[in-house]
Amino acid sequence: MFKFKSRFFYLSFFLLILFLIPHQNVFGAELKYAKILEVRNRSVLVQYGGLEISSNYLCDTFSLSCQNLGVATPKEISSFFNDKDIPLTEKISDINFDRSNATRLTLSLHKKFLAYYEPATIGKTTTRTHVLLDLKTDPPKKYSLSAKTAYWDLLTEELRLFDFSPNEKRLLYLDDKDNYPTLYLVNLDPLSKKPLPGTKLFAKNYSVADFQFLDDDNIVFVANRDNPYRFSLYKFNLVTKKLTKIDDDLSYNQRVKKESGNLIYLKIINNSVVPVIYNMPSGKLKYFKDIVANPSKDSEVTSTLFTTGNLHGVVLRSSKFAKTAKQPLLIWLHGGPYRQASWLYHSYLSYAVYDWMLNDLVKSGVTVLKLDYRGSYGFGRAFAESITKNVGKGDVADVLEAQKTLKSKYSISQTYLSGNSYGGYLALRTIVEEPKSFGGALSINGVTAWDVLLNKLENSIFNVQFGGTVQEENSDLFYQAAIDERIKNLTTQKIMIAQAEADKTVSPSQADYLFKELRTKGKDQDIQLIKYPGEDHVFHKKTSLISLCQKTYELLGKKLTDKNCVFD
Repeated sequence: MFKFKSRFFYLSFFLLILFLIPHQNVFGAELKYAKILEVRNRSVLVQYGGLEISSNYLCDTFSLSCQNLGVATPKEISSFFNDKDIPLTEKISDINFDRSNATRLTLSLHKKFLAYYEPATIGKTTTRTHVLLDLKTDPPKKYSLSAKTAYWDLLTEELRLFDFSPNEKRLLYLDDKDNYPTLYLVNLDPLSKKPLPGTKLFAKNYSVADFQFLDDDNIVFVANRDNPYRFSLYKFNLVTKKLTKIDDDLSYNQRVKKESGNLIYLKIINNSVVPVIYNMPSGKLKYFKDIVANPSKDSEVTSTLFTTGNLHGVVLRSSKFAKTAKQPLLIWLHGGPYRQASWLYHSYLSYAVYDWMLNDLVKSGVTVLKLDYRGSYGFGRAFAESITKNVGKGDVADVLEAQKTLKSKYSISQTYLSGNSYGGYLALRTIVEEPKSFGGALSINGVTAWDVLLNKLENSIFNVQFGGTVQEENSDLFYQAAIDERIKNLTTQKIMIAQAEADKTVSPSQADYLFKELRTKGKDQDIQLIKYPGEDHVFHKKTSLISLCQKTYELLGKKLTDKNCVFD
């Protein structure tokens, strides 16, 4: 106890000294994104900045003030946050259970229960299991719920799988056995004799991204309940069944933090992601004074929900152009594939940079469709799994169906394709399948040879989609996905291949290979290979993004002005 008080006193003194140092916050038009690093005793350590430079901020949830600590966190601050309670591994060291495949270990407050997850592992077991141990008995009584999965275990991609109520009378767990990842409630007092007897809380279909107990009777959760592209924070009373929305536009890729009567989470505002404090007693939202969103807003860019069949997407148009004005269409294909498009700016900074580029195009008179092809996140397990054995076929059909629907609703002059990573692959694969429907394609760090990539990865979600590395029995799937086999279909389409030279995810040799194949097979008059030195799979340089933006204008045959592709 003495040690903790001494550290807290020292931290407070250190903060006071830092606050006396004059500093200035300057926020420009560049994207500004925050990440909550640590939360403890009213103190929040936040990383905040743009692409090339991020600073660490120490913030106080009472005064709402923050101090810019610079790029490196002082050792005194790191020591304070790292000096935590006893680690979970030590707390459960005396509990006898099979730990060989136990993940997401969650211990109840007074050590009455332990929950954990045994994921399905490709090549080892196709069974996944939620486990609850009743630690009040010796040996602990085990309750479990197992299920088979023929695909990648998508629950391993989730932020949180378990949470106990403070009084240890309830357990929440996340499961997608009914298609969407949603919440199930277990009453622990008393426990029934069923295997992990969970009751589904919500009948409506949507994806729960995070959740936790507020108190014994109330929970909060993050979900795309009202709009598949807008994640909101909800409060739900387990007794009265009252559902209350707290806030919209959460950044769904980071856990909500709980601290001293507050919830702290990340929210998308304009082209920024900033921390927000929800004070539970008052029900009020608060913001830190020194970490604020950029004031710039693309009010000219309008978002419309797009649906056709089982497909969803977001259509971006400019409010300054008449609805009947003929415009080129750019279909944007995100990476992943188990990722999602965005309403305006994405929760991931690495995707938001492309949103910036797309919004720039929209304001110059381009219609943009951000498409969630099969395999994407946010539309249930069945939709995600439908990419299996459909790479280069089902996903291509989705792009073609989306284009057909858009052309029936809007006045479109010509259609172009672009995307990053898997989306870059899909842009190329689609244009060689039906080149007459498109004017060109720009692939950014896209896969061009799946057999080579899968041999390198050995065990990944992509290996599952193809049924393993190339063998005689699945060779037809690799042919189905191949781009080089269909180059002969191209005529006058523009093909641009943008590749990071230091890409450790998709080897630059893949871009070199396809470029050589295009040149060899006589398609050299409309081909460009654009290399970006010093860049990895995720771009971090402003100059690279400006170049990609300019190349996209070139792809569409649109004239650049000094107002286009400005990123500062």
